[in-house]
Amino acid sequence: MYISRLLLVFAIVVLYNRAAEADSGYITGKFTFWNESVNACDASAGMDCTDALFPAGSTNSYQPIKEATIQIQVRYPGPTWVTRGNGYTDANGNYTILWSEGGGTPGSGSWRIRWVHEHRDDFFRVVDSAGNRYDSIHPHSGATLPALQNGQTVDLGTRTFTPLQSGNIYDQAWRAWNFPLKHSTLVYANLWFAELAWPVAGVGGAEADSPNNRINIGTDGWRSSLQQAHELGHLATFVANPRKQFAMYNYCHPPGTCPCPDGGCSDPSGVSWTFTSNEHRASAFEEGLAEFIAIGAHYWFGATGPRTCFSNIGSCVAGTTDLRNVEVYSETCNGRSVLSNLRFLWDTYDNIDDAGWSDTLSRSFAGAIDTVGNYPNTTTDGGEDEPWDPTLTFIDDEDGRRGSDYVTNSTISVSTQRTNNCNP
Repeated sequence: MYISRLLLVFAIVVLYNRAAEADSGYITGKFTFWNESVNACDASAGMDCTDALFPAGSTNSYQPIKEATIQIQVRYPGPTWVTRGNGYTDANGNYTILWSEGGGTPGSGSWRIRWVHEHRDDFFRVVDSAGNRYDSIHPHSGATLPALQNGQTVDLGTRTFTPLQSGNIYDQAWRAWNFPLKHSTLVYANLWFAELAWPVAGVGGAEADSPNNRINIGTDGWRSSLQQAHELGHLATFVANPRKQFAMYNYCHPPGTCPCPDGGCSDPSGVSWTFTSNEHRASAFEEGLAEFIAIGAHYWFGATGPRTCFSNIGSCVAGTTDLRNVEVYSETCNGRSVLSNLRFLWDTYDNIDDAGWSDTLSRSFAGAIDTVGNYPNTTTDGGEDEPWDPTLTFIDDEDGRRGSDYVTNSTISVSTQRTNNCNP
């Protein structure tokens, strides 16, 4: 009798432990999306794409979903979807994710895959205008996904998600983060949960709201890779060096004279700018710095023909601006232009000789961004708030915080690069 009771207790314990054990396994594969971003370098159109990071073959094609958060959700045995596995894709879209379910192994139709539009390390996310994060359910979730297998790995091969706008915005943000921004110590430490909001009414293209860690993107702005990278440049340099923002009127020199790129500017202060228009030097440097970061998301330092078309929702072939030294071109040297500031900063980064002089300097993006991030906390010459009066009440130096201040605060000499680019 004693032995029988002992065996019964043993059997109950075994059964209890087996019931308490969750079924689990792995799914593996690769996720892609359809890329329709513009601003790629098109060699077939005569562009020099040496060291281009975004060649034409990267757009209008399926591209990997890079370093994104992926969730496995099941509704077994009940009707509610519950997350039972979390994982990430790598830079090539590949993943291997562990799932675990206490209710048994989910069969076909009882589990699904969700792409959370958020970087795996929480640096940025894509949201709607109200701040709700975009999450995409794999279109083949349901009966077309195979049953999971306890203790086994299910290989799904290459599968494609279909969110067009939010998917492209995510990829644009990843490019800006992966190539120029993450290498800055200050940006890496301070940029968290940056929001790229789409679609936002009343916005043409995209605009940064740096104090709120947000980029607002207009209805059609989702296609421009350069615009998203430019606005992320504004946001990143702000978190690296929080400072009082310029008032909107701190553009145009003299005020009210700047051309409007879209031909329809109704603001009498003339806040729009072009690459060659006369600007207050503080604003020209800020815009040049943001575009410098944007170009860094599209070209390596060895590029021999880098160019931008920030204001165009299209290819960078027509109406484009080359970044190489101003001496190569016939336009009038203008130290108040965004273009001169952009070329100055690019010449501190690239390693390509320009016409008439040898370029031996090739500084990293980390060095460039961290230089700006370490400006002294003053309103005096060379300080982070130099354009403002000592009480930070009004702007008293619209040419403060200019290219010469970057030279002063730089830990390495960049004065030659500034001189050779019209002294911005």
